[in-house]
Amino acid sequence: MKKITGAMIALLSVAAMPAFAAENIITVNLATSSNATVNDSFCTLHEAIKAANDNANNADGCAAGTALDEDVIEFSVASVELTAGLPNIKDGLTIRGPVVISAAVGFDPTKFMIRTAPNFDPGERLVLEDVSISNSTLDNPVIYINNDGDQMALDIIGGSYTNNTNTGAGTIDFGTVLNAGGNVEVSLIDVTMSGNTAAGPFSFGGAVSINVDTGSNNTPTLNVQGGTFSGNKAAYAGAISIFENATARSTGDHVINGAVFNQNVATFNAGGALSFVSSRSDLAITNTQFVDNDAMDVGGAMVVTTFDAAEITTISCTNCSFSGNEITGDSPGGAIYFGSASADDSLTIDSSIFTGNKTLDGADNDGGAVYGAGPGQLLITNSTLSGNSSGNHGGAVSCDSSLGELRVVNSTASGNTARRHGGAIAAGCNVSLNNVTITNNTAGVGNADATPGNGGGIRRLAGGVITVQNTVIATNHIGLNDLGEDCSGNITSAGYNFIGTNLGCNFTSATGDIVGGAPSADPLLGPLASNGGTTQTHLPQSGSLLIDGGNPGGCENGAVVPAELLVDQR
Repeated sequence: MKKITGAMIALLSVAAMPAFAAENIITVNLATSSNATVNDSFCTLHEAIKAANDNANNADGCAAGTALDEDVIEFSVASVELTAGLPNIKDGLTIRGPVVISAAVGFDPTKFMIRTAPNFDPGERLVLEDVSISNSTLDNPVIYINNDGDQMALDIIGGSYTNNTNTGAGTIDFGTVLNAGGNVEVSLIDVTMSGNTAAGPFSFGGAVSINVDTGSNNTPTLNVQGGTFSGNKAAYAGAISIFENATARSTGDHVINGAVFNQNVATFNAGGALSFVSSRSDLAITNTQFVDNDAMDVGGAMVVTTFDAAEITTISCTNCSFSGNEITGDSPGGAIYFGSASADDSLTIDSSIFTGNKTLDGADNDGGAVYGAGPGQLLITNSTLSGNSSGNHGGAVSCDSSLGELRVVNSTASGNTARRHGGAIAAGCNVSLNNVTITNNTAGVGNADATPGNGGGIRRLAGGVITVQNTVIATNHIGLNDLGEDCSGNITSAGYNFIGTNLGCNFTSATGDIVGGAPSADPLLGPLASNGGTTQTHLPQSGSLLIDGGNPGGCENGAVVPAELLVDQR
């Protein structure tokens, strides 16, 4: 037998690899583009797309397209001005810049600039790479993807989409840069979308709308990796809207990672930056910043809601930062509004920071940072909420009596203010606090109308049960003639808590509790600072009774099925 050598193994390995078709390059060399096909030496963008669609050169200056769906349109010019909408793209294609595409004076505003055909080749991919589109005013979105429910993919990689307007006068007022419907996998990778406006009175998504497509049984899935979304506006969802219903659902889950949402505005309703309305799909947000976004209605930064009680939706926000987001009307949720339809729906906020978010003065303006409603579960872990303010209840967090449960674990609420009750937390639902620090918060701020403000740290509103364990509630404050510096209402202890003063609340003590009265007990906490971990905390100072004051048998993690907590917030 002949011995098989290493070189022969290498050759066998190469032979076994699949063969990929080489890119077929079609080069655009003219800076203006119209519907006309002219037999000359120039290749317009219109002609290039026709060549790719027809797998032919159309007797002009473009290279012929190929049936292998490896066509790539490149540019020898820096910009292309369109006098008419481009041909519908029929199958797999990459349009690769750098190039700036614009609409010429006289461009028909009822048209789209880039559009796929309803019968786009199933399973294929449209890629827009380093393409920029700016300063267009259309009656529809700039990019429209509609594939009648057949699976396809859209990748927008790099490029800037700025200062475009969807007037709402056309057939589609959802989305300004992109409107996608059907069974589409949409990926936005390191894209800049800024200053875009969906001007229709009921528009969704100032930049992007991922929505129900008429006649389709699917809603696209969205994958955002990096990128910046700033200064976009719509009636609902200033930057991105994801909307499903009971009959049109995404086939996969949605992901947003490493993005920045800055100064987006929902001018009429909910979700300053983002709106997610789900019947089945999940949403995972990681490493993302929401800064200075505004909404007239709920969710200054984002609103996440579910409506199908027969399905389960999981929403998570990990390593996120929310700062300076605001409700400008009479509504709750300065940064986040969570509304659920099923008891199994959940929003989990982990290792995140909330600072300077607020709701304005108003009877319904609860939850300066976060507000929860519906039968689902709201979980906040390893997070810090500081400097948030509410125009009514709950300077940092508030929950409606309908919420199934609010659980806060390994977290800090510091320096938050409420015009009325609950400087940090106002609870109408069942609440459990495990290994939480609530300090330096104030209730009854600015209530010059003599409206009472109770519970500088936490206030139990009508309904719900508050249970605390291994938790510090101390050195909180109240307005003039108000009640309960640290707590107000009935609070049940599960042991090993430090309560600065229980004057103003009915606190039921348990093993290991330290409870002050008048004067208050001082936990000797240092200032809010970086003491380890990903979020700021208050470090107990030398001589503090908090040191080694937790449960010697181990702390619980506050989960539905409790387990031992192995690390603290630091």
